[in-house]
Amino acid sequence: MEDDRVCVGIRDSGVGIPAEQLGGLFDVAFRRRARVKMGMGLVADSHTVSEHGGKMHVHSNVGVGTEVIIRLPLRQRE
Repeated sequence: MEDDRVCVGIRDSGVGIPAEQLGGLFDVAFRRRARVKMGMGLVADSHTVSEHGGKMHVHSNVGVGTEVIIRLPLRQRE
């Protein structure tokens, strides 16, 4: 936990996400053009986190896995 935020990390040991796809994970248009074989879950999750004043970050290595970090404010925005 940071001073004014709570952080949640989710990590897997799956196939990972190629670096050229990381920049567009939260972009519906990019995902359609790239024909990424993942659902729209990260797009929706990113939107929800943003609506609550938070941020989502994804770190991934192909063949190693992916980690998603979610940071949310402890207090409501005014």
